[in-house]
Amino acid sequence: EAGGKGDPGAKGDPGPSAALLRTFPTADLTGCHPGGAPRTSAAMTLPAGSYTLVAQLGAFNQLRSGGLGVSEPLETIVRCGIYLNGNLATGSATTLRYGQVAMISLVTGVGSANPVAVEIRCSHDATACNFLRIESQVLLATRVGGFQ
Repeated sequence: EAGGKGDPGAKGDPGPSAALLRTFPTADLTGCHPGGAPRTSAAMTLPAGSYTLVAQLGAFNQLRSGGLGVSEPLETIVRCGIYLNGNLATGSATTLRYGQVAMISLVTGVGSANPVAVEIRCSHDATACNFLRIESQVLLATRVGGFQ
């Protein structure tokens, strides 16, 4: 016959996390640029493994035809994506009038036997001056196992 149950021991230290949450500072993609060229607003490297990646950011349009003077405010299509080792993995686009902000969400996955360079890159369609602000950037990488 079994004896009585003993007192539970002290709780052990937590194990390694299966998720990495990174926040990035505001990136003002400034200057006069032709539309269409993606520019990096956030970057990190993940160790080898399989991950689900979720990113959210805000895009703020302060683009004008000739800078902040008396030039014309511009409406543009803003495109943002998650790039893995320099290649577009997923993207999203929205139309923004001058002074507007939009939240953009991105989701993708990656599995690699080597470390993976992860970047958030954004572009706009207008040939414009001043800045496209990318703010409130958050990237969540959750390590996942394979299917059995």
